[in-house]
Amino acid sequence: MLAAQPKPLRFTGIILAGGSSTRFGAAKADVVWRGASLLSHVAARLRQCCREVVAVARDEQATDGWPVDRVVRDDPGMEASPLRGMVAGLSACRHPAALVVACDTPCLVPALLAKLQEGLAADMDACVAEWDGRPQPLVAAYRARVGEIFHRALSAGERSPRRALYLLKVVMLSESECLHLDPQGLSFRNLNEPEDLERLEELLGASS
Repeated sequence: MLAAQPKPLRFTGIILAGGSSTRFGAAKADVVWRGASLLSHVAARLRQCCREVVAVARDEQATDGWPVDRVVRDDPGMEASPLRGMVAGLSACRHPAALVVACDTPCLVPALLAKLQEGLAADMDACVAEWDGRPQPLVAAYRARVGEIFHRALSAGERSPRRALYLLKVVMLSESECLHLDPQGLSFRNLNEPEDLERLEELLGASS
């Protein structure tokens, strides 16, 4: 008789949306590309594999009309950093696991996100994509309990999500696996200035 298989985890999708950009002249989440905000593009990708989508915003940030189920405010009492946003998002999870991504990655590949979900084994805290020879903590799946671990690290002065990974039991989604699922590396293309949008359009045009 076959052993019973564990039920698939339910996931919250967490979008770190508190970053601002002087080069764009607006919060990155609200920058419009192809007729929709960057946040809208990211949320649509996450909805393909998550039960709910949550955005993490700065305390003073305007979020009216954001296409998410909930908006979580990060802790203004701590120094601003992606790790602070991760703590806020993971601590607010309504499901046992989460996908964590940034709001400026509008071309996330759903197949890669699903592979991260599959890779989050029962004895692991996180499944993290590898790209450019390094772990990418903002293209990753985490157990919700990791929020407590990261909160302690943040309170102790840590600000780097990549360094904070050393506190976890992590399985990597290798770069070769990522390339197989996302040959152009679209999931890892962060947009920091208007020229990045132009380069993304060129890349997408070349592949069509």
